[in-house]
Amino acid sequence: MRLNIEFLMILIFTHLMADYVFQTSKIAENKAKSFRGLVIHEIVVLLVSTIILSIYGLIGFLVAVIISISHFAIDYVKMKTSKFFRFQTVNYLIDQMLHFGVIILCEYLFRSVVNEPIFELKHVGFLDYVLIITFMATVIVKVVLADTNRFKPQNEGFFLKYERIFDCLIILVVVLTFFNTLVGIITLILGIVVFYVAEIKYFKYSKNQILLKTVLYLIIAIAFRFLVNY
Repeated sequence: MRLNIEFLMILIFTHLMADYVFQTSKIAENKAKSFRGLVIHEIVVLLVSTIILSIYGLIGFLVAVIISISHFAIDYVKMKTSKFFRFQTVNYLIDQMLHFGVIILCEYLFRSVVNEPIFELKHVGFLDYVLIITFMATVIVKVVLADTNRFKPQNEGFFLKYERIFDCLIILVVVLTFFNTLVGIITLILGIVVFYVAEIKYFKYSKNQILLKTVLYLIIAIAFRFLVNY
């Protein structure tokens, strides 16, 4: 049977919401070092997955349970093995590949039995794209900066104050250049200037750090642009 694109996009959306949007910096910090923190995160994953996938009825609930159990197992292994990784970027990428592997497996196993959703979620691929280039991309960038010794977490947390919100807004503005060439050129120039000035003056990043952040954001934005078509 052919790939169920809509089901796959919704599964990806579910993961992004549970593992990024509804995972605060505090939850992420606690789940990395304590079993209690991990359990709290997995409860959130179960609740978010159940709510979103409930549009598929009982099958959706079953998939939510499978995803939540596998998510707990993967995160538990990550917590126990993180000390063996010199570069946490590798650990993070393996973790996400396993999560997405489970998503692909669920799509394959249930594509032929999943019913039409109770109501249609439109433009899910576009929503997936927005979440990846903002919530997911900002985490990837900070993990890479930490591994390259270009960034050390501050006392106030993994992200500097307002840094994530600012980066997400700039990314969304710059990505508009992909969809309208005329307006895009002006937007791109203004976005780059504002990003550079704020990163230097307010967030205190060096020029090399800003360059690394910019390159990574652009790579992620370009690599996942295909999701807009779904």
